[in-house]
Amino acid sequence: MSSEWPSVRLGDHVDACLGKMLDAKKNKGIPQSYLGNSNVRWGEFYLDDLAEMKFEAHEEERYSLKPGDLVVCEGGEPGRCAIWEGSPGMKVQKALHRIRPKKSFNNYYLFYWFRLAAQTGRLDPYFTGTTIKHLTGKAIAALEVPLPPIEEQIAMVDVLTRLDGRIALLRETNATLEAIAQALFKSWFVDFDPVHAKQQGRVQDGMDEAAAALFPDGFEESELGLVPMGWSYVSLKEVVSISDSKRIPLSGQERTKRQGPYPYYGAAALMDNVDDYIFDGIYLLTGEDGSVADEQGFPITQYVWGKFWVNNHAHILQGRDG
Repeated sequence: MSSEWPSVRLGDHVDACLGKMLDAKKNKGIPQSYLGNSNVRWGEFYLDDLAEMKFEAHEEERYSLKPGDLVVCEGGEPGRCAIWEGSPGMKVQKALHRIRPKKSFNNYYLFYWFRLAAQTGRLDPYFTGTTIKHLTGKAIAALEVPLPPIEEQIAMVDVLTRLDGRIALLRETNATLEAIAQALFKSWFVDFDPVHAKQQGRVQDGMDEAAAALFPDGFEESELGLVPMGWSYVSLKEVVSISDSKRIPLSGQERTKRQGPYPYYGAAALMDNVDDYIFDGIYLLTGEDGSVADEQGFPITQYVWGKFWVNNHAHILQGRDG
């Protein structure tokens, strides 16, 4: 049972070290690629913009990664981590911790623990700094981590990695469906293909007659050029209710004390579950600050429904008047 697992000091059970200090004047040796903070995402590495730094022979073992090593961010988003599964020999810069268990811990178990701890605020008491948070080597060593028997860790990891694999597959499916949806949206509401089709006396390819009947069969002039007859351009505030004044942020420590069934959303994702809700209905959330756009520059939005809570980093939008 989890209540019977002892909590241990992480530094007593792992070999951990910070990467090499980036100092062009002092660095000697052979130039080699290294990972920095920006190369580490949750559960994966971004390797398209690797830089190089010089490493001497005596630094090879200390700053090199082996497959299975856990790499944890020291700053930026302290605790963000991923398991290195690439070739041995990749180096790490001082912005990252390299963590290698001795015997009692499975590194994939530690990865999932760090992910949970970061999401629930359990790392917060160990951070240093006010404006910019850091998770120092001393803090890494001091972390109190539950220690199940190694066979139970392996069993948990097996279940969680299978779920992650399933999630990855569903994300690929969602990406395909999203591309189809984007193409349809552009066809219908940017290029107005169903209106052009009606003008030609036919139904737009891939559209049933019921949907086609919702589109007019001609255009009219507007301030922005030709638009379908009866359509108009309006400002967002004319058709959307914005409920930002109702938002209430909860700290990680508060959420830990208030665990419950209701989703708690941030600027870009579901962050936690809490014991109460602020909103009930169908809403669109879009980031106000922080992660407001993805890597392609598209705005990050969340379509949510039911009873939920939102912090103060997402706008709360709901369509009105049809």
